[in-house]
Amino acid sequence: MNLFDGLESQREASARRALAIGAEAKAQYAALSIDATVHELKHDLKLLHELLHDAESSAVQSRDFLKLTLDEYGRGAKNGPDVLEAAKKNVEFERRLFELFRDYYITRSELLALHGK
Repeated sequence: MNLFDGLESQREASARRALAIGAEAKAQYAALSIDATVHELKHDLKLLHELLHDAESSAVQSRDFLKLTLDEYGRGAKNGPDVLEAAKKNVEFERRLFELFRDYYITRSELLALHGK
């Protein structure tokens, strides 16, 4: 220690200690932030998985209903607007299913990116 530096070395050491503590706090915050994001994405992935199963069964029911409506239309029991409505519902359920697949795979890719895979 140099006695004639006017305690400059102590101030510099204190400043560097404070910078090191600040950098450590930033690193801890970043780690906690990533952990929270991973937890949220895992929760979203689980929810989307459940929604996908529900949407798949709804889409199957919609297809079956459309097929039944077309059969009844062929026999003369249903009219054009009934077929149109069944087709619209089928398209809506299929679209919802595809949107959920898209959201599921986007969420899954974000989670894998955070894991570095």
